[in-house]
Amino acid sequence: MHKGYLEKYPFENYKIRQPRKRIQYLTQEEIDRIEQKDFKSPRLNVIRDIFIFCCYTGLAYAEAESINPDNITTGMDGDLWLNIHRKKTKKDYQVPLLPKPLEILERYKNHPICLKRGKCLPIPSNVKYNAYLKEVGDMAGIPQDKPLVSHLARKTFACTIGLANGMNIGVLSKILGHASIQVTLDSYATVIDELMLRNVRDLKDKLSSSNERFINTKYKGKRNAQDELIDRAKKTGRN
Repeated sequence: MHKGYLEKYPFENYKIRQPRKRIQYLTQEEIDRIEQKDFKSPRLNVIRDIFIFCCYTGLAYAEAESINPDNITTGMDGDLWLNIHRKKTKKDYQVPLLPKPLEILERYKNHPICLKRGKCLPIPSNVKYNAYLKEVGDMAGIPQDKPLVSHLARKTFACTIGLANGMNIGVLSKILGHASIQVTLDSYATVIDELMLRNVRDLKDKLSSSNERFINTKYKGKRNAQDELIDRAKKTGRN
């Protein structure tokens, strides 16, 4: 086009479609295993708590590292929320503080590092944090195909804490601080498909059970009458 050989860009309407990537996330059983593990090391116990905090808030490393007491506010529901500014999208968003992250914040509010930095959590550098997370994952018996890194907690929140518990995709998108709901749909498409199939399967099971109960109730009286007739016929034959 620059040299005048073409007057129009030939690929204007062509869109590259990337194959869907399978999302890696922890199951609730794996979250509980990490949470309940005593690592016999204060350093690793702190890292474990920070990771669990991110699993229940969906915060990325940059946001978790930067939160301070001023980010904690009371919402319209009277409960505590985090007001976050996401560096990646330059967007403000709110995150509900569930019981588990509230417990962790309370645990570290007087930690020397938190008091010195004016932060809510004693988070080390990203390099150290991910290195320590690898130790946590190995000691907690997390499968090798799910290496513990800071971003895995965010995926775990979206899939295990949010979607698996019926959170609306629009609400999840806001809590994750995504630029649009389409970003959420594209990012978690494979998980949404899996949940859809599971929900359809559960619905079929419920409908099958309801139908079976209906049939049993409807024909129960008739079956009892038939049984009585058969019993009478047997008695008459013996007499």
